[in-house]
This record gives sequence, structure tokens and C-alpha cells, in this order.
Amino acid sequence: MLMAVALCSNAQKPENERRQQRGREQLIEYRHKFLAKDLDLSADQQTRFFALYDEMNDRLEALNDEFRDICQKVDADSKISDVALEAYSQRLFEQKKFEGEIEQDYYDKFKQILNPKQLARLKPAEMQIIRNLNKFHRNRRMPAPEER
Repeated sequence: MLMAVALCSNAQKPENERRQQRGREQLIEYRHKFLAKDLDLSADQQTRFFALYDEMNDRLEALNDEFRDICQKVDADSKISDVALEAYSQRLFEQKKFEGEIEQDYYDKFKQILNPKQLARLKPAEMQIIRNLNKFHRNRRMPAPEER
């Protein structure tokens, strides 16, 4: 019986990974469509901008994965030392700083592709994407990129 549970668990793992990958691809596609429309990006700008934008988001995602790993370690280890907790806490409180440093690095690169109006619109557009996705999770439907 235990072997059957383990086999079922392993069989579901690839399906979960495929589902997560599809969800990630849909999110990237949605972001691209929304930002292309909202920022009024030309085809050349889209090619150049999204290569950098996706690279930035990959770096931010890796940083957030590290953040989640630390949180899980702290939650899972009831005997963790105060010294280790202090080190973890320091890292967790630095999260936003590290995110800001990554975004600042890419801001300088984005300036080479986007005009000042597009650059000024980028952060508000990203916040709108988050609001739309939150609405989607409440309603269980993907909002159209042009919804604002």
C-alpha cells in the first residue's frame, strides 16, 4: 500500500510540474501582451525589451525562491539556533533591497529601449497586472490584457 502511494505521488509530480510550467508560460504571455499594449511598444521594442524584462523576472523569481526556501527552513526546524534565526531574519528583511537592486540594474538597460513616457508607465502597468491577476484569482478567469 505504501509503495502504491509513493508511485502515485511520483506520477503526479510531472503533471504538477507541467501544469506549473503552463501557468508560468501563460503568465509571461499575459505580461507581454499587457505591457506591449499599455506601453505602446513597437515590434522592435518588444523584442529587445522582453528579452531583458524576462531576464529580470527570472532573477527576481530566483531571489523569491531563495526567500521561500529560507522561510521553509525556519518553519521546519524547531531546534534552529538563535544565531541561525538572526542570519535568516537579516536575509529576509533584505529581500526588498535585493529586489530593488535588480530592478535598478534593469532600469538603466530599459532606458536604452523605452522612451521616457514608456519608462514612466512601466511600474504602474506592472501594478495593474498584479491587480488584474488578483482579480483573476478571485473570479477564476484570466482578465483581458486591455482591462484596466
